[in-house]
Amino acid sequence: MCDTAPDVVAPAAAAALAAREKWELKPTVPWFLQGEQLLVAQHRRELGNVEMRAQRPVEAFELYKKALFMVEFEEDFQEDSEEERELPDLQEVHAERLRCLSNLAAASLAALEETGQEPSVEGYAGKAKRYAHRGLQLRKDEPKLWFRKGKAELLLGEIASAASTLTEAARLAPQDPNIRKLLQEARVACAAERSAQRHVEHAMGAGAAEVAGAERRNEPKPKKQFASEEERKAEIEYNKRQLLYHFEKAKVERKSESEEDEESPER
Repeated sequence: MCDTAPDVVAPAAAAALAAREKWELKPTVPWFLQGEQLLVAQHRRELGNVEMRAQRPVEAFELYKKALFMVEFEEDFQEDSEEERELPDLQEVHAERLRCLSNLAAASLAALEETGQEPSVEGYAGKAKRYAHRGLQLRKDEPKLWFRKGKAELLLGEIASAASTLTEAARLAPQDPNIRKLLQEARVACAAERSAQRHVEHAMGAGAAEVAGAERRNEPKPKKQFASEEERKAEIEYNKRQLLYHFEKAKVERKSESEEDEESPER
């Protein structure tokens, strides 16, 4: 569903203005009329709504972008002007900008589905998130913007952010079935993500323990400490005698085996 507003100018007059460049249009007119740029924005947004109803979200997206371009005014222009009564009311500008941003978020999500585009930050999913976020800077109590932002985050794999965003949407519109359904999906995905993370951490912990055990086994044994130099020399002499003893013992055993082989008759 796209945001709509009552027509404020005849379609023919708005279409004639829409054919001109933005710099040719006057944001200032007599105080009892709206600025030409604002009228063109409303006209282009209405054309985008027609495309959305005809299930052509890509075309609607482009029209909404052109509509938004018309109401991207400098926020401080009223303060710098001496003719405030000739400028459009900022509340009207913000209201139209909000409708354009909300519709752009909706069209982005619909275009993503229609084109089969892989969700990405640069693609329609990322655009839906950014336009919804900008709309929330103008009005934070709009559940549709929270819903569209949360849906985009879910598509982008930002599970925890999506759950938080959709929780706020549900708080503002607790009876909305679409919001409640998507929030449940986000919570299930969030739980699955936490479970997978725990498994990874457990596996990493077991692997780290195994590596640590192997490192401990491969550590060199600490050297024996001696109370004095004489004790160290005595230990060396003892080891030499032990080595010489085993060497002589092995030599005798080999000689004995050789003699036995010589006495054995051939078969």
